[in-house]
Amino acid sequence: MALPGRERVTLTVTLDYETLRQQLADTSTALALLGDSTWIRPDTARRLACDADLIPMVLGSKGEVLDVGRKTRAIPTATGRAVVRRDRHCAFPGCAKKARHSEIHHIIHWGNGGHTEPDNLVCLCRYHHDLVHHGGWTVHMLDHLPWFVPPQWIDPTRQPRHNRPWGSVRLTV
Repeated sequence: MALPGRERVTLTVTLDYETLRQQLADTSTALALLGDSTWIRPDTARRLACDADLIPMVLGSKGEVLDVGRKTRAIPTATGRAVVRRDRHCAFPGCAKKARHSEIHHIIHWGNGGHTEPDNLVCLCRYHHDLVHHGGWTVHMLDHLPWFVPPQWIDPTRQPRHNRPWGSVRLTV
């Protein structure tokens, strides 16, 4: 979700769909074309795509355009408002950045079949959004609230954490 009053970026990235979906190792030599002149790594394309509108384009074997899709992962305004109301600020444990300064993250990426509905969305500030993508943290919804599981190197027991300073929350598993 874009910040209030700002339009979301629309990316033009030329990349094989399966390459974009994969979690590629740092040793990968595959590249994606950003716009018409800049080559970037597929993991960079995936990170950029997380908070951008994507328009899929199907190319033929000679690079000819066979089909152009439409923006598919946009978060409807009402859904975004519901997530902002639920989370109130960046939902990452210990963060107090207001929701209006946060982005809305798909817990299960829409490209992997994740739905654009409140139970698959969470408010994250830019820093924690990047940390969730690249720092080994995972997010799970329990009782319609986001819980964060740290990587094992931070907490060997991987205890779920939440960010609910304004009220008590009971975890029922």
